[in-house]
Amino acid sequence: MQGNYFIENFLTPSIGYQSVALDNIERDLKDLEINICFALKDRNRNLTELRDPKIMIGKQIKEKRQEIKTVLDHLEEVLLEKVSAMENEYCLKIDEVIAKLEDEKKKVVEIQKDVESVKMFASNLQIFMGTKLFQENVSTNKMNVQKLYDNGNLNNFTMECTLNDKLENLIKEIKTFGNIKNDDSKKHVSFSWKVDKSAQIFKSISGAKMIENINVKLVRKINVGRNGLT
Repeated sequence: MQGNYFIENFLTPSIGYQSVALDNIERDLKDLEINICFALKDRNRNLTELRDPKIMIGKQIKEKRQEIKTVLDHLEEVLLEKVSAMENEYCLKIDEVIAKLEDEKKKVVEIQKDVESVKMFASNLQIFMGTKLFQENVSTNKMNVQKLYDNGNLNNFTMECTLNDKLENLIKEIKTFGNIKNDDSKKHVSFSWKVDKSAQIFKSISGAKMIENINVKLVRKINVGRNGLT
């Protein structure tokens, strides 16, 4: 039959091991302190290193933005040049028509003056001969003006810009300038733990089992007379 053993029977320190236990704890604390210092140094290193990617990413974003701006500026310049060229072309055509109309208007004014002079000073014969000439000149004027109309010289010139559909899609579809990926899977520091030599600093009672293998049994109950207190 096995005897009864109490926990305190196992807590009698073995001779010579009292200081060993404390020495081991001190070594463990020193080991822990070293690892914490390594970890702190590594985290401060990481803080410093994060500034470089931030600067590089900022530079990358600005370069891409400038590249896009350069392309858009060039396309804008080309389109504005096309607008200016078209405006100049239309203005030149309109100025040419205006010049022709002004010339025809002068002819009309001259004919009007001649008609007034004939009415005031010419004889009937002169009026008869002049009327025929006037009719020919007026007919020529009418033909010249009608010709400008028929040839489309009086068509209304307008300009309208149709922007590239891809620009509209660019505005609608692009929601972000880019994305930032992070990688926190790598470690630049490792912990080094020394072997724990503090095991078995307490002796065992002769003939008894190791404390890890003890079977516990109830020795006595104490009734304290209060519910819920164990």
